[in-house]
Amino acid sequence: MHIGVVVPAYNAAAWVGDAIKSVLAQTHRDWSLVVVDDGSSDDTSAVAASFRDPRIELIRQVNAGVSAARNRGWRNSAARPPSPIPLPRGEAGWCFWMRMTGWHRTRCRD
Repeated sequence: MHIGVVVPAYNAAAWVGDAIKSVLAQTHRDWSLVVVDDGSSDDTSAVAASFRDPRIELIRQVNAGVSAARNRGWRNSAARPPSPIPLPRGEAGWCFWMRMTGWHRTRCRD
């Protein structure tokens, strides 16, 4: 089963690298990851672009909000059909999703 992961990111340089590393560390290998930099003014794009894995795609867009970034990510995701899971914002949302799907190798705070 192919799993598509979409990470909408705005000024997320401090945590987006850990999110990508967490996906890379999974034992399930059939996945793709789309990071959508939603007009960040920090190094979010540079951090995401530093990962050289063909399953990782970086999309840059002008700031349009988290919903637009997430939707653009799903439109570009290799996962079909997309089945988005609404999450809380920031690290809490990422950790919730990781625990819910069993992808538990994260540095999430309890």
